[in-house]
Amino acid sequence: MPGFVSVSPSRDPDLDPGFVGEIQAVYLLPEYWGQGVGQLLMAAGLRRLGEAGYHEVTLWVLETNWRARRFYEAGGWRVDGSTKTDSSRGFRLAEIRYCRCRSTA
Repeated sequence: MPGFVSVSPSRDPDLDPGFVGEIQAVYLLPEYWGQGVGQLLMAAGLRRLGEAGYHEVTLWVLETNWRARRFYEAGGWRVDGSTKTDSSRGFRLAEIRYCRCRSTA
């Protein structure tokens, strides 16, 4: 399998998990980059969330992950202004939240 997408209700305390879904992860082996497989995975994740009744969807990405950020922005995602720092690995990782939301569409 070249990759996977993982979805859930939003885990963010400032959002309603009954209304907002979350793309938790989109991973693809590098040899499949640039072939449209990532777009298919994202479409599958969004479809699943839509079928579950979510009207808005968010995701978190490392602030410095420019490749992923370009991919998300090309797919209609927009930065919503929320940030967080993950220190679970013993060092700080700055993350920003993207949204496919009515207010940012």
